[in-house]
Amino acid sequence: MNALSDGSSSTCGARAPAPHALRAGQAAGSWRSSARAETGTSVTFKADREIFPDVQLRFDALAARLRELAYLNDGVRIRILDERRGAGGVLLHGRLREFVRHLNEAGALHRNVICFHAVDEQQRLVCDVGMQYNSGYSETVLAFANNIHNIDGGAHLSGFRAPDAAMNYYARKEGS
Repeated sequence: MNALSDGSSSTCGARAPAPHALRAGQAAGSWRSSARAETGTSVTFKADREIFPDVQLRFDALAARLRELAYLNDGVRIRILDERRGAGGVLLHGRLREFVRHLNEAGALHRNVICFHAVDEQQRLVCDVGMQYNSGYSETVLAFANNIHNIDGGAHLSGFRAPDAAMNYYARKEGS
């Protein structure tokens, strides 16, 4: 729930407790349990104009971020609706493979996406890597950790590139 909203409400499925509604960050109703069989959460909010005097939500930016989340979380279905314009839709993607295809729609050299998936149960770590050749002259690299886009790549990207750098160094050294 957003405590910075003028009003918000949520509905949770599968017998999860959910606040009925919030007004200015305070509960406007009692907590209740849903007896619905469906799973998922529905959230509606309206920004508080006392805190944010100029509220202009950029639907395209919000939809792009939610699309990323739908791709990065297998089996997630996100529905977004801009009631101001009647625009919206269901973002049901899942799978890194489809995300890479989406990023390369215009310039993919082939349909195949190379994917790696590794899980370390003991340390509770999951790593997914997807790549695809395209017709561009520059690379597009997106690094995410816990669904957060790291624009600088960070240690995750450095660790991924380390074997490549070591092989290039060896090839240059031995090739001369």
